[in-house]
Amino acid sequence: MNSKYNEILQRVAESTFESLAFILPMPDNEGAGWPTVAVSVGFSGHFSGLLFLKVSDGILPELATNMLGLEDEQSGPSHEQQNDALKELANVICGNFLPEIAGTEAEFAVNAPEIIDDGEIPEATDRYRPVARVQLNLDSGNAELSFFAEEAINTKGIIAA
Repeated sequence: MNSKYNEILQRVAESTFESLAFILPMPDNEGAGWPTVAVSVGFSGHFSGLLFLKVSDGILPELATNMLGLEDEQSGPSHEQQNDALKELANVICGNFLPEIAGTEAEFAVNAPEIIDDGEIPEATDRYRPVARVQLNLDSGNAELSFFAEEAINTKGIIAA
């Protein structure tokens, strides 16, 4: 793992959770539950890879309510709305992270995010290698992000070791 990538992913993820979903980073949130729901976002272009976002169940209702403006609904957001909000959050994190590491001139095609049914993020794949992994303690739960990319990334002076 590259500490520079970890720092960038941490900053981008915290900023996106805060600005898009109004969910704030916390210094410690041990009792918030382990992440169990996962989404993946694949991309190709300047280089190819995958971003995985895994969150604890407690985040999903707040995430959907905040992102979709569902304050007045008594029943809360549906399962589909919660998954859609999670997918959009992962998409925005990926879209904000890539220019940070590759520069604004690099072009990428970002695939539609997909929920991972069993919630298990693979540790490695045949095509990509792990580059960054961070954990966020948030006010309503915990999140883990993992970034996988091609073997040789040479972008903006950052070279994955």
